[in-house]
Amino acid sequence: MRTWGKKEGEEGAATPDKTERLPKKKVAVLVGYNGAAYKGSQINPGIPTLEGAVFQALAKAGAISPDNSDDHQKVGLSRAARTDAGVHAAYNVLSLKMILSPPDKPAEQPLEDYLNTFLPPTIRIWTIIRVQGSFNPKNLCDQRQYEYTLPTHLFLGPKPGSALHAQLLKSRASAKTSPAFWAAQPEGSSFADDVKAKKGWRVSKPILEAAREFVTAYEGSHNYYNFTVGMDFRDRSAQRTMRKLEVSEPFVVDDVEYVSVGFLGQSFMLHQIRKMIALAILAVRTSTPASLVAETFGPSRIHIPKAPALGLILLGPQYGEYNKRVGESNVKLEELKAAKRLDEASFLEQKRDPLAIGEELDKNIQEFKKEMLLKKLWEQENQEATFSKWINYVDVFVGPDFEYLNPKGVIPASASAGKGQSQSGDKGRPAAVEGANEDVALPSDDEETAQGQEEG
Repeated sequence: MRTWGKKEGEEGAATPDKTERLPKKKVAVLVGYNGAAYKGSQINPGIPTLEGAVFQALAKAGAISPDNSDDHQKVGLSRAARTDAGVHAAYNVLSLKMILSPPDKPAEQPLEDYLNTFLPPTIRIWTIIRVQGSFNPKNLCDQRQYEYTLPTHLFLGPKPGSALHAQLLKSRASAKTSPAFWAAQPEGSSFADDVKAKKGWRVSKPILEAAREFVTAYEGSHNYYNFTVGMDFRDRSAQRTMRKLEVSEPFVVDDVEYVSVGFLGQSFMLHQIRKMIALAILAVRTSTPASLVAETFGPSRIHIPKAPALGLILLGPQYGEYNKRVGESNVKLEELKAAKRLDEASFLEQKRDPLAIGEELDKNIQEFKKEMLLKKLWEQENQEATFSKWINYVDVFVGPDFEYLNPKGVIPASASAGKGQSQSGDKGRPAAVEGANEDVALPSDDEETAQGQEEG
C-alpha cells in the first residue's frame, strides 16, 4: 500500500504503524455535472453515481489518501442537494476533508484543473474553497435554485380518442383541447407523425399566461406532500417554502419551441419539482384553473406523475447567511492581525472565503450549462422524443386518477386515494402505448424511496 511519507529505514522515517500523513483540510467543492449516465448523485455502492465518480477521481489524484479511499464517510463527504437519477447540475456543493497538495500535482497547475484530468468532460470541478469546521452544505444552505426546460408542445391538449380526451369530454361541454391542431392531423396519424407535427406548433400568449398563473400559485409556504412519495399529510417535513417561480419567454432550438421554468425555494423533496411541473402541464393543457394548486395542499391524496428528469437542472445552492458569518469572522481576524495578536501565517490559515461564484467562473459555468446540459437535452429530445413519449403515456392512462383535471379545479372523491395517507399501489394501468416511456411511473412511484427522502 502506498504511504505518504519517508520510506522506512530513512532518517526520520515514521514507523509502519505511524505513517506520516499529508494534512487534510475541510473544503467545499463546487461541481457541475450532466447526470444522464448516473443513478442519482449520492454515493450508492455498486451503482454509478455522481458523488461516486468524484470520490474515485479525488482518490486517483491523491487528494484522498489510500487509507480513506475505501469509504467516503471517513472524509465526511456530504452535499447541499441530493439530485435524482438523470438530473443535472450547473453546480452543486460537496463538502469533505481532502489533501490540497496531492504529491503528484504539478506545482504550476491549479488544483481544480489537476483534478478535472481524472474526470470525464461531463463532470467539472469549478472551485475548491476552505470552509469553517462546522460547515454543513445542506443545513447551512439558505435556498436552492432549479430550472426545468420543456418543449411548449406539451401544452397541447390530449389527442382525440385517447383516454384523457374522453375523460375531458365527460367533465365539460367540449374538450377544448387544441381542436385546430388535432383537426389538421390526418385521421389515424401515428405517434411518429404526431411528434413531427408538434415540432412546428408554437404556444399562444393565453396559454403561456395560463402556465405562468399556475406555477405562480405554488409560491409561499405550503404542504407539498402530494408532490413527493411515501409521505403522509401530517408529516411536518412536507411543509416547504417556494420563494419564486417564473416561466421564461419561449425560444426555438432545432425547430422545437421551449420554455424554462425557474424554481427558487428553501428546499425540495424527492421528485417535488418534476411533479410540480407535471401538474402544471396537465392543468394548462386541459384548461384546469390554477385554483387546483391550493386543493393539492389539502388532505386529499392525488396521483401526480413525474415529468422526465431530462429537463431538470440544479442551478446552484446559495449561502447568504454562511457568507455573512464568514465576513464577520474575517473582520475579527483583521482586527487581531492589526493589533499584532495574530501573525500573517495564522491569519491566512484561519481566513475563509465566501461560497460565491465570481464573474469569470460564472462564464465557465454558463458555457458548461449550454454545451453539456442544455445542448445534450435538445439532442436527446430530438433523437428520442422523451417528452412526447411521456405525455403520450399520460394521455392513454385508464382510470379515474386524473379526474381532478376539471373546469372547477377541485379534487373529486373519485380521484383521491384517501385522506392524508401516503401513496401505495396502482389504481389503474395505462393502455397499450406507442412510444411508451418507463420514466413516467404512473400512477404511483413509492417504491423508489423511503419516506421523507430529500432531493435538496
